Amino acid sequence: MKPQASICVSCYNSEQTIRQNVESILATTLPNREIIYIDDGSTDKTRKILKKYPINLIVQEHKGVAAGRQNALEHARGEFILFTDADTEVYPDWAEKLLLPFSDKTVGASTGKTIIKKSNTPAGLIRHYEKKERYSRLKRHTSFVRGYNFCVRADIMKNIRFDPSWYHGEDMEVGYTIRKAGYKIAYVPEALVSHVEEPSWKKLLRNRFRNGRGSIRAGLSHPARFAREDFFPFRMKCQLGIISLIVLLLLVLIPAMLIGFGTRTIAGLLFFFLSLYYIASLPLLFLMRSDLSLSNIIPIIILLPLKDAAAVLGMMYGLFFRQ
Repeated sequence: MKPQASICVSCYNSEQTIRQNVESILATTLPNREIIYIDDGSTDKTRKILKKYPINLIVQEHKGVAAGRQNALEHARGEFILFTDADTEVYPDWAEKLLLPFSDKTVGASTGKTIIKKSNTPAGLIRHYEKKERYSRLKRHTSFVRGYNFCVRADIMKNIRFDPSWYHGEDMEVGYTIRKAGYKIAYVPEALVSHVEEPSWKKLLRNRFRNGRGSIRAGLSHPARFAREDFFPFRMKCQLGIISLIVLLLLVLIPAMLIGFGTRTIAGLLFFFLSLYYIASLPLLFLMRSDLSLSNIIPIIILLPLKDAAAVLGMMYGLFFRQ
């Protein structure tokens, strides 16, 4: 019997999280399904662990998550294709909730709510509360899918591909393409996935750089859709604009210091824009208030502009190196 849905996961060196992930997927309450894992050339114990479970395991050489998702798509037999990542745990009714909006024929895809597990580190708290803030503002229909938690009609994906050359943001590009084809993307807050906490500031900065690089590529490919996206609150967009000005001023400051011209003016502008940035950060800091303490407030204040600077640098890099 043809499965109603195919649940697909692309994984690479995921031995730390893969057991919890696959066991949560096996525990989902949707009866008529198939489960496909693409091992993207892992060099750790990921493949060995997955072989113990009743899933369809497909091995490919290391090509990246977009190639893994496309490979899973080509093997999937379900009427609907569900995607999540190897460092998540899905809730038991996750699949059933994601399928509910498809009674509306104008809905081409659905995306759920992802909760970043909260750690007590500055990076972990920022990541947790920013994600919470983003999802709190979404409405019934949204602008693009989130690759770690979404479902799509299989027949739509016959004409849409995950481009393996996309290093990050391939889910955003696919979502924009689905919208461009005339379909809606339904937001289902009851379709819950929990994502492993991200306590490392280095990982946060690296992630923001990749986000910036992928986002600018999606924006250049779909400028009208990108301008109307709804996942990033106005506060974040303002802060990225302010940080962009600060980065440009810093680039000007270095030669100005060498020739001794206009350094006070530039320093004054830097102070002004940084003050604006922190004023714009007040809603997020207020949301985090229950977890702010004397031991973490200073690191959080320092890390906030740094993570947005990483995103801006990623955007700048993406403008010049799109591949």
